[in-house]
Amino acid sequence: MVSEIVEGDLVCENYGLNAEVISIFDHVINFQTDQNKGFAITDSSLIPAPYHLILPDDKYKEIRKSVLNFHNLRLDEFKIIYNNKTLNIDDKKIFIGKIPKIVQINKSNLIRMTEKVIRGTKNLGSLDKSILHFKDYLKNPQAKELSPLQKQFYIKLKIFINKNGNLKDLIGLGIGLTPSSDDFIVGYLSVVEAGLNEDVLQIKKSLKKEDLFKMTTRVSALNLKAALKKRFNKSLFILYQNINYNPVQYMKDAQNLINLGSSSGLDILSGVYFCLTV
Repeated sequence: MVSEIVEGDLVCENYGLNAEVISIFDHVINFQTDQNKGFAITDSSLIPAPYHLILPDDKYKEIRKSVLNFHNLRLDEFKIIYNNKTLNIDDKKIFIGKIPKIVQINKSNLIRMTEKVIRGTKNLGSLDKSILHFKDYLKNPQAKELSPLQKQFYIKLKIFINKNGNLKDLIGLGIGLTPSSDDFIVGYLSVVEAGLNEDVLQIKKSLKKEDLFKMTTRVSALNLKAALKKRFNKSLFILYQNINYNPVQYMKDAQNLINLGSSSGLDILSGVYFCLTV
């Protein structure tokens, strides 16, 4: 029996299914199944997320070394079967990334704090600080100070807002394991789930219509799928957890969120800011 295992509560979708390795990195192995589901096995350096199964570092390394040769694995509720070996995982904690509803909050102060955190960041090559002026850029998405990615983002966002297009114009825009536009959508939906704003753009309704796995990276599709099920990673979950009691903590948690990935955290916070102010 192994300790220090944290399982996202959507991993259960994969119980009893055979999984195939689709990508291997130093700290994460991504799997998919024939049923078009997916999950990731990670070491302790990653934060809990709905589709992550975090293992102690030594066990992760053992599995990583094995899957380099055979590329298959079976996940059950209390064990992982790989390369004719069995790892018991009955001693585990379940991470539930459901954001609590926020009540009695000064929304104006929340917007100002979010803006201050974004303004203090360094350019990371994604949406960066452009979101602070999104109303101007939606009027002029070809502004010369915008990067090529940012221009495409505001062009497509404007089309979507004006209902001349659909959400698939935005999904998958950007580079990396989780493209900027997808992270933006996750941040937007977190505000909706917290009850801080209505889904004024009906993004959730639009997202449900799309075959996400055909439109973006698999990791990002799982993040979007989790958001539709009201589940978010721990960094975003923590952002809302204590906001009712200690708003100043929100700024610290927002700054920590920015450290997620190379630019994912900042793009997620951009979605948060947009939904708070749209």
